[in-house]
Amino acid sequence: MRILFVNDDPFLLFTYNEQLKTDFEIEQAENGMQALQMVCSKPTTYYDVIVLDINMPIMDGFEACNRIHNYLKFTQSISRDPCDVAKQFSYSQKFIVNPLSDGLGFVKQKS
Repeated sequence: MRILFVNDDPFLLFTYNEQLKTDFEIEQAENGMQALQMVCSKPTTYYDVIVLDINMPIMDGFEACNRIHNYLKFTQSISRDPCDVAKQFSYSQKFIVNPLSDGLGFVKQKS
């Protein structure tokens, strides 16, 4: 399973990598723009999980989520309210919401 972690905090990126690198293939981005570029440069099924921080420089997690969502051509819309996001995706089998309060993560099932 390949996970893209997007966070402007180097300590958190390091921690995610150290904790998960033995079981998962980890990639990292420091802001939403970098994440969007990484996602767009790969096949649409490349990442299994994308975990986004919300407050980041250059492009925040909401904007990155919207743009990634549109790029991957999913039909559900993304709300700026984390509670709405949870409601939108709680019934879906394609996505789950990251339980971290400051970020969103979507798990996409492969076809």
